[in-house]
Amino acid sequence: MPNKPNPLPKRQPGLFIKGPIPLDWLKKVNNLGGSTELVAVMLWFYAGIACSKTIKLDSKIDDVTGLTRQTRQGILKRLEWHGLIKLFPQRGGYPRVTIL
Repeated sequence: MPNKPNPLPKRQPGLFIKGPIPLDWLKKVNNLGGSTELVAVMLWFYAGIACSKTIKLDSKIDDVTGLTRQTRQGILKRLEWHGLIKLFPQRGGYPRVTIL
């Protein structure tokens, strides 16, 4: 008697992070410590929604991460300094970001 193939798992409702996310990119982020990983994963979440590696951030990133604007900005600058993203500041608003 042939083995029956396992049925596909049912998709869980809710939000998810769309990949693939390069493992080398994540390793570099992991070495930066602090809440950097949380912000980096949120960037990939936004990229999955936008279907683009260039995204416009909004206030939801601060709500989800629980970080202050100053902390988030510091993390984004750190990610840019390490060559993981490119920041495009917007006067009086949230920046656009390109994941490299």
